[in-house]
Amino acid sequence: MDNWKLLYLFKYADSDRVFNLLKKLRKKKCDYLDEEAVKREEVAFQRNDPVINLGLALYGSSPSVGRNLFKIKEAELKIACVSGTLLLPSRVTGEGFAMDLLPSILKENNKDVISAYFSNKHLPEEILKSLYKRKTPFNEFSDENWVSLCFYTANNPRITTPPESELFPDNALDYMRVINLAWKLFEIFPVSYHSADVLFHLAKNLVPPRFVNIDFELIINRWQGESSEKEDEFFYARYAYANHIQDYDSLFKSLKESDDLALRCAYYRNKSYSKVEDILNDATKDGSKFLDEVFGNRHIFQSETTRNALHSAVKNIGELAPNEAGWYMGEHWRALSFWEKKYPEWFEDGVGDAGLQSFNTVMSKTKRTEKQIGYLTSAIKKIDKKLSVELDDSESLIGIGEYCERKFETINQALQKMNQKLNSGATFFIFGLVIGHFIFS
Repeated sequence: MDNWKLLYLFKYADSDRVFNLLKKLRKKKCDYLDEEAVKREEVAFQRNDPVINLGLALYGSSPSVGRNLFKIKEAELKIACVSGTLLLPSRVTGEGFAMDLLPSILKENNKDVISAYFSNKHLPEEILKSLYKRKTPFNEFSDENWVSLCFYTANNPRITTPPESELFPDNALDYMRVINLAWKLFEIFPVSYHSADVLFHLAKNLVPPRFVNIDFELIINRWQGESSEKEDEFFYARYAYANHIQDYDSLFKSLKESDDLALRCAYYRNKSYSKVEDILNDATKDGSKFLDEVFGNRHIFQSETTRNALHSAVKNIGELAPNEAGWYMGEHWRALSFWEKKYPEWFEDGVGDAGLQSFNTVMSKTKRTEKQIGYLTSAIKKIDKKLSVELDDSESLIGIGEYCERKFETINQALQKMNQKLNSGATFFIFGLVIGHFIFS
């Protein structure tokens, strides 16, 4: 569209259309200021319309308009200003606008605004680097306030998103610099409970460090508390740091034999379990602490063998601690349901209880019925495989499942009719249990 037409629309079109135009026209990356875009935004700002102002705050590019928007005393608009593309650096302004805004943000001390600012994926990388290195202006803050500011970066996609490609190590090295600086905070943060808590939350989604030499023992020793129990004040700082070590790392095996429960918990969270005896032995060693971690370990749910071993471990631990048995059985159920929904292909060997339960989350009756029938069809094929018999000298098979399939198709049609009349999936659930009995018995 010609610039003059766009300028006309920004001046006279209804506010919703201007908002959508701002969203559509904004370039995701820009290394220069588009003078025409700046003109349009200035014209739109003169209209003093709340919807248009929101669009300018979220998708604008003009620093002068951004500064004027931030002066408006509306907390929601301020949050929008620091949440959108206004913070994008450009060849002309560099990180100037984002840095110019920082004193006002910190002075007003609105935690929602501060959080939105430091969580913005468009925040110039140099600001993050200055924060982690505690350089100007962050060197003026007290220890506690500096640590708190670092906390607000925990959800910034810049440090939680891995490099797009490992085919270009030079680019990956440059990309990882700011992420490695975030990990270095374990070495330079003042040792305190507040720091330990921030490090735990920061490391949760932080991309694991690369291209750096790590003195693991030094860092773990730095965050030792007075107790070896899980409740010690620095437990989660050590756990968070050890948690980034994967099982292909030479250091990983040493975590299992550590006297430090925090390191063993990190081991349980990341171990690629494949042997039944490993699961049972580790469960015997650390009991409920082991369960707390493996319920979040996707590897243990990848095969029926390891899932069954985990089920046995849950039962054994429940027998030793009857008061906790109900809780861990419930947590085990929730973990099964979660991983089955996320990776249904791991559970294709059978219609698990979690699979049946997951149908309740499908709001559409039609789609729910289709999914239910899909499970039944899979069950039919398994019956066919179990009951098929081979003819004397023929390679062809007589499948009892072929007969069953016709019968089940009739049942499926009846189920569809029943599903239209009933609001619950109880009938299907009972039928599924019958199918399961034939398949798994």
